[in-house]
Amino acid sequence: MWSCDNNEGALKFAAFLNAHEREVVFLVDQDSKRNSKHLFSNKKLSEYGLTDAQHGIYLGNPNELEDLFDDSIWARVANRAWKKVDNTEWLEGEIASLREGKFSSALLELFKTGSEQGPKNKQELMVTLALNLRDAEEVPTALAEAFNILIARASPQP
Repeated sequence: MWSCDNNEGALKFAAFLNAHEREVVFLVDQDSKRNSKHLFSNKKLSEYGLTDAQHGIYLGNPNELEDLFDDSIWARVANRAWKKVDNTEWLEGEIASLREGKFSSALLELFKTGSEQGPKNKQELMVTLALNLRDAEEVPTALAEAFNILIARASPQP
């Protein structure tokens, strides 16, 4: 697994690995298929020697990885990692109210401005979330299934 910081970086890295005959799968947000300068359109993927069916896994419900985690998990992690400036608790309702728009951006802004220790970027937001999950039941099913696909593809074939 390699974080490429953005969709264009992920696509270029996947194309590089594929060109060097390495097994490659890109795992990106569902909305990247629709919204990211058409980087993940079938036409653009073919320009890089990739196909959606063979190389792509898209996550989000409906749009992004952040969407997959429920409000109670976000609130619990935020209360542990990003204490509010007013010393009150983060509430599930505060998180739920952000789901109408671009959830990840709104979530980042909430924690960044509402806490002196808030995350600086989406990568820090997700790393902190991952490090604060308590058990396997907190990993969303879609994410666990994606990792199972990756593990199966990485396993040596007889």
